[in-house]
Amino acid sequence: MPTHFFVRTIQGVFISLAVCVLMVYGFNSIVYFTLELLNPIDPMAWLYKGLLILNVTNGISAMVCVYIFVAFYEHKLKENWKKYAALTALTFMGTFITGGLVGFFYWRNVGSGGTQRDYNSNNGSWLFLIVPSVVAGIYFYFWQRSKQITRKISEQEFQLLNLDKLKTKAELDALQARINPHFLYNALNSIAGLVHDDPDKAEQMTLLLSKLFRYTIGTKDQHFNTIENELEIVKTYLDIEQVRFGERLKYTVSVEKTLLNSLIPRFLLQPIVENAIKHGISKLAEQGVIAVKIEKKADFLILSVHDNGLLFDDNFFTGYGLQSIQDKLKLLYGTQAKFDVENKNYKQVIISIPC
Repeated sequence: MPTHFFVRTIQGVFISLAVCVLMVYGFNSIVYFTLELLNPIDPMAWLYKGLLILNVTNGISAMVCVYIFVAFYEHKLKENWKKYAALTALTFMGTFITGGLVGFFYWRNVGSGGTQRDYNSNNGSWLFLIVPSVVAGIYFYFWQRSKQITRKISEQEFQLLNLDKLKTKAELDALQARINPHFLYNALNSIAGLVHDDPDKAEQMTLLLSKLFRYTIGTKDQHFNTIENELEIVKTYLDIEQVRFGERLKYTVSVEKTLLNSLIPRFLLQPIVENAIKHGISKLAEQGVIAVKIEKKADFLILSVHDNGLLFDDNFFTGYGLQSIQDKLKLLYGTQAKFDVENKNYKQVIISIPC
């Protein structure tokens, strides 16, 4: 545990002592002069009032000088000692001007008693020129320290933000959908079986598979894609499966034309369609139907995938593909996105994301 500066070191003890003494002395002086000022029969009340006005104006002058110096001159000076020297000169000049104004508007109008003449000749009056410069220097010192601390905090926040972004990017990259090995295996087997029986279909399926890989590789560093491009991926995937299933598979894609350029997460729909083929259509003896629909409702894009296969079983959400979609939605949209499943009547998966 690091040693506390103000408690565990000799230097810290002296600094603490000086701060405490100055604060007690300063507060006591303020209280004393204020109480004396409120005493109407005190013959020195005029003096206390003048000292109060002078101290207040000097304090304002010191603060204004620091503000002016920081705003217009501080950045022009490189060495720190030059900054303090310039600030001292500026504050001295500002205090001299404010002291002159107080003298002109107050001291000359309070009479010409001997007490006043004695005060005006007091050798301690020079402190009213020196002390504001010291206070301005202390104020500027703490301003520099606070600026350094703020800069360090900002740099740390920036680094943490970058780390968070990198972490999110790494997680998204890990969750990014890839061509399922089982799908690739089935597609290559189908191509091999069609080479001799139907070379044209084998060629068609090979070209479609190549197109699908091109979509996958071409946008690997992007986390979002247009709806139009994502639907091209889905259609290409379904065309490949349609070559494999033949008349047993039929699909439709419905989307408003005004939404085609809207952005959605990459490979958001393809894994859902793949699950519909794998767990729904492949187990049907009759014709399977897949319907992909995208529409806008209020400030949300609604993406739904329907299939007429068997109802979802209890292990529907345990697969990596669908879980990765939910994780991706959480990373990109937090709690704003929704992933819902309808398992009765019209079976479908529904995703709602803000637009």
